[in-house]
Amino acid sequence: MLALALKKCKELHIDRVLVTCDEDNIGSAKVILNNNGKEDRSFIDEHGTVKRRFWIDNK
Repeated sequence: MLALALKKCKELHIDRVLVTCDEDNIGSAKVILNNNGKEDRSFIDEHGTVKRRFWIDNK
């Protein structure tokens, strides 16, 4: 599903995509990494949940 979303982003000329997931969501993190995600700094949302941030260069 992420690969299809990235394809659509490419069609829309979106060259850099930010994708996030909860810190404990290992499956999502693996999917993001397998789609060339580069991890950025994590942050804590308003509910106290740690969110991992990944950037994908989509050129």
